[in-house]
Amino acid sequence: MIKETFLLSGINLSGKVLGLVKVVILASIYGAGSVYDGYIIAYTLPTTLPQILTIIISTIFIPQFHKEDRTNKSSWGGLNTILTLIVFISLSTTIILYTFSEQVVSFLAPGISKETNIIAIDLFRMMSISTFLIGISSFFISLSYARNKFFLASLDSLIINTLVITYCYIYGVKSDISSIVILIIIGFSLNLLILTYSNRDYLFRYIRLGFDYRHDDFVSPMKKSLPIIIGYVGAITTSIVDQWFASYEHVGAISILAYASMLFLLPMEVFGKAVMDTYFTRFSQLSNERAALLRSYHEGMGIIFFILIPVSLFLLLSNTEIIRVIFERGEFRSSDTHLTSLVLSALSLGLVLRAVTYFNYRLLHAIDKSWLAISVGLIGVVINIIFNYILAQYLGLVGIALATTISISSSVILSCILLKKFYDIQYYRYFTWNLIKIILISLLSIFMYVYIIEKFGCASGESCLIIFNFAMLLFLTIAFFVTGYFFNVNEVRSLIEYVKHRRNV
Repeated sequence: MIKETFLLSGINLSGKVLGLVKVVILASIYGAGSVYDGYIIAYTLPTTLPQILTIIISTIFIPQFHKEDRTNKSSWGGLNTILTLIVFISLSTTIILYTFSEQVVSFLAPGISKETNIIAIDLFRMMSISTFLIGISSFFISLSYARNKFFLASLDSLIINTLVITYCYIYGVKSDISSIVILIIIGFSLNLLILTYSNRDYLFRYIRLGFDYRHDDFVSPMKKSLPIIIGYVGAITTSIVDQWFASYEHVGAISILAYASMLFLLPMEVFGKAVMDTYFTRFSQLSNERAALLRSYHEGMGIIFFILIPVSLFLLLSNTEIIRVIFERGEFRSSDTHLTSLVLSALSLGLVLRAVTYFNYRLLHAIDKSWLAISVGLIGVVINIIFNYILAQYLGLVGIALATTISISSSVILSCILLKKFYDIQYYRYFTWNLIKIILISLLSIFMYVYIIEKFGCASGESCLIIFNFAMLLFLTIAFFVTGYFFNVNEVRSLIEYVKHRRNV
């Protein structure tokens, strides 16, 4: 499994890198304006809904698949019923989104300009096709994972981002947003073809549309799916609410929020998710061993603080230079950099809190308290709506970002109260000298970065600017670890001891 894990991680990381490159290129072509606003509105819902379906199906399908031998047709009654339900839901949702695209866009972004509305509706109709494609792919992705075919099941972002980047490279500023959406749909289609081809043996022999709704392979997973569905719907509601309020701001506000959110979520997707997935497995294994479970929880929290506190402080205090290096070219102006920086700073206040919240959710799910995690999440959505309404009136986009941070803060407080009730966790004990050292070393590194950028920064040439900043970030990362070693930061020492141990094995 180690080989497969590294392979899958490499594919996911490559997809993230290409995704960032794609967004940088689109930002240079369209900036923060009506076209990119319309693209974000059109892209979000048709792709997010079936991606939630993919997560749900994988969660309920894979354990069920391994409960018995699947090399005879009679064993596929329940699983084929799941496929039939997926086809029905995906096709119905696609038809609804296409038919009522104008009404859905008005619901998602009621305050946008007439020009943005026209663009969004046209793109939304096209993107609705992807709902069906991703939905059907969800079944074959789950089947591929169950059969340990990880490589082909993880190619979607690589395919789509490569197509879009190649097109934009060829046509440059003449790139048409409708053509980009068509390429995204082609990418999803190619991914579905690859998935079906890789599972062609099962497709020809066993997989058929059918409806055996009494089959245990259908009934058992469906019982487990309800809390998962509600949880993920609640998770996407926050971003939809933020977009709804952003639509009443100036043209380009939705674009700015999208750019800032992407940078805000990147550390979570690269670092936070890895920690959470690793420890969720351990939580599940130790759910009946209280002492070992708590040790794992404390260890995971320490890693979250060690990784995300420096990143959070950096995004809070020094994000302007990074945004300028990544985005500020072409149609993305200095004014866009300034506003994106303000929004990202407001979001960054909640980065560590967001990680702790989702880490707490993992523990609640592992000890069969899923409904409590979902309830906390839904309360957070309500709080987000309330504070969006209050703060957006006075602070605009920054207020919308702060509402998200306040919502996250409420969720972390409630989830910590619940875990304290079950395990009497003394959270004040996390505020140790070790944590203070991490904060101080992080601040020192950031001040070094700012000083060197201002004193010796590359003033001319885009390539020079990118290389200089990349080298600076690499240098400061090394400096952070070296300083942490000399000041006896626990996580740095543990990492070095682990490396030494592995070398001696």
